[in-house]
Amino acid sequence: MLEKLVVKKQVSQEIVCWKVDCKGIAPNTILQPDEGITLLITVEGQQKIFMGKSKTLFSLLNPGKETKLFGGGKVYKNCEIYAIDQASEFNAEWGLAGPNVIPCSDVIPAPGGKTYRIDCNAVAFGKYYYKIENYYNFIISVNFDDAGRITRDAIREFLRGQTTPIIKTRISNEIISKGLKGCQANLSIVSEDIKDDINKILISKGMSLKSFVVERVDFAPDYKAKKEQQTHLMIDNSNKVLINSGIRDDIDLAADKVNKLDIPLINATKEPAAPANGIGATLAASTVTFCPRCGESNDSSCNYCRRCGEKLRK
Repeated sequence: MLEKLVVKKQVSQEIVCWKVDCKGIAPNTILQPDEGITLLITVEGQQKIFMGKSKTLFSLLNPGKETKLFGGGKVYKNCEIYAIDQASEFNAEWGLAGPNVIPCSDVIPAPGGKTYRIDCNAVAFGKYYYKIENYYNFIISVNFDDAGRITRDAIREFLRGQTTPIIKTRISNEIISKGLKGCQANLSIVSEDIKDDINKILISKGMSLKSFVVERVDFAPDYKAKKEQQTHLMIDNSNKVLINSGIRDDIDLAADKVNKLDIPLINATKEPAAPANGIGATLAASTVTFCPRCGESNDSSCNYCRRCGEKLRK
């Protein structure tokens, strides 16, 4: 009687690839994978891919022969089998924030119509859609866990390591050459350029990006808060000068200044924010935690990011 090796789908949908226990497998063993599973088989140096309903291992390695009539019960010395869920196309999010912010600069208006340049950081976010193209290259590129599995999270971490330097370099160069606003207006072209750069790397890893989108590039949240705070202080100081000089149409002049700075008038006429090193700034910082993965602002009591689910407390 022929032995059977039944390969069933893993319970968790997060498991993409796993090692199959095939120790002591013989040539006449019938392979029977669940529908939607591809088997990658290496027997004594010979490689085969199988995704059918059932077949003996011997007939798979020797097309046209159903059984090994002589010595068919003797086990192979070396055999490895990996199972891959054929649902190998995935959508995922990427982000440059936290330790991966993009160094850049910004132009700040100053009294007297002057401006000055300040070093700061930018963040970027988007989505990509990827697919496993070459199963053999894939399983030697992505690390298995202790249970002999590759999960979707492991693939995402692998992709981050491969893609983050490319994305960061491309967006940094775009900001340097065109400024942040210029980069924001050119996201579709930037997305295609990044996709091409990444695919040159991933082809040897058995994967490819089918689509890559840069959805948003903006100043880092902490810098945007400081900039708004500084702008309000500058407007408030300007108004004090106007009032002390005896000029009574100071509200109209303040409104004109505000419009030039693209800040709503209602914000400009409120009490100015506390200085960056004041008590108010300390309290604000204590109530907000920025996600190291996507840059989302979360309440400091949160354990996980509300946008991407990243763990916030170590």
